[in-house]
Amino acid sequence: TKIGLMNVYDYGYAASPTSWAMDTLYNYDNSTIKSSNWLLCEIENGSSEWTITPRSASNQNVWSVNSGGYVGDMNEGSGGYVRPVFYLTSNVAYKSGTGTSTDPFLIS
Repeated sequence: TKIGLMNVYDYGYAASPTSWAMDTLYNYDNSTIKSSNWLLCEIENGSSEWTITPRSASNQNVWSVNSGGYVGDMNEGSGGYVRPVFYLTSNVAYKSGTGTSTDPFLIS
């Protein structure tokens, strides 16, 4: 399978559906939205995570998610974290596991 980076809209839609219309992704810093977003992860304070989504207003920037869950943009020359992802098709099923290093998820 192909491995890539998270799309910024994946992060946006990982919050509760009731939050989707509360704000635009660029201003996605509402504490209620962030508390319901299962894709928000702990990264070093002040750091950002790259997404694969380019910012159309600039050919040198991409959308990112910072340590507080805020969606913004970062320059291609900036350092940051990456989270490799892959997408599953709808016919993939959960078999077992809790998702830890000693008990990984198994799918079929």
